[in-house]
Amino acid sequence: GNLNDLRHLDITNAHHLEEMPLGIGKLASLQTLSNFIVTKNSGQRVKELGNLIYLRGRLCLSGLQNVVVPLDAREANLIDKEGLDVLSMEWSVNSDDSRDGRVETKVLDMLQPHKNLKELHIKGYPGTGFPTWIGDPLFTNMADQSLDKCGNSVSLPPLGQLPSLKKLYIKGMSVLIHVDHEFYGQGSAKPFQLLETLSFKDMPEWEYWYTFED
Repeated sequence: GNLNDLRHLDITNAHHLEEMPLGIGKLASLQTLSNFIVTKNSGQRVKELGNLIYLRGRLCLSGLQNVVVPLDAREANLIDKEGLDVLSMEWSVNSDDSRDGRVETKVLDMLQPHKNLKELHIKGYPGTGFPTWIGDPLFTNMADQSLDKCGNSVSLPPLGQLPSLKKLYIKGMSVLIHVDHEFYGQGSAKPFQLLETLSFKDMPEWEYWYTFED
């Protein structure tokens, strides 16, 4: 049949799906897409998200270890998708350890979403650091954020700068030793102004926590 007028596509618990449907980028009317899975040998297909200009609500991007060329991630054009509220980004924790972490950081940088985003969840990210948009205070609606199993990260992004952040969950940062002043943000007189819930779990190497003082 003709799917060109399809508005909602729900793909959940499809962990063994070997390929997203061909031509998904041509579903120009698509408004909600639960999960976009980047599969091995098809990393360039993340570009197809760029054509889905009406996407809104929730979106999970999984299999991001399969994006080989960071510019493909830029063409997904998340930064123009004003209707997205909740974005999850997932790398497989079983991904190839030999891969250059700088590539992963560039991929995450290119996936910068629109400033309207309310929730951001990053899981399995293998980069050693985070791009500058994570923690940017211009994300004025960001209320809920989680970093899960970002096992190569040696520091945390400046999440204290997010003016509306209420819930923050940090888990499985297996090499992090210091939670330093960068966590609060540069020049922020009152970091974490609205924070209600802060959770740290599975931080085996954590030794030092710089506590913020005026």
